[in-house]
Amino acid sequence: MHARASGMSGDPARVDEATKMLENELYAQLEQVDGFRGVVALGQRDTGKSLIVTFWDSPEAMAASEERANQMRSSAAAELGASTPDVDRFEVLFYRSKEK
Repeated sequence: MHARASGMSGDPARVDEATKMLENELYAQLEQVDGFRGVVALGQRDTGKSLIVTFWDSPEAMAASEERANQMRSSAAAELGASTPDVDRFEVLFYRSKEK
């Protein structure tokens, strides 16, 4: 599995708005992309800093999604008045989730 991490800073007062955008709009778009496995959103309410990590089946699937991901990030940042996202790519070396 592979991951792309996108970090940005925005207005702390808009954290809930950004979360709703991810839940209601962006996630539905991500689900349609081949090889998409999941997403985690991390945020600091006091600073407005966030990190969105998307998970992919393979490096090829992640690479194939790059153009669409760039568009989604740029649009979301512009709409929310956030900084230009910093993007890094990783191989997931360990992942485990305890389901309840």
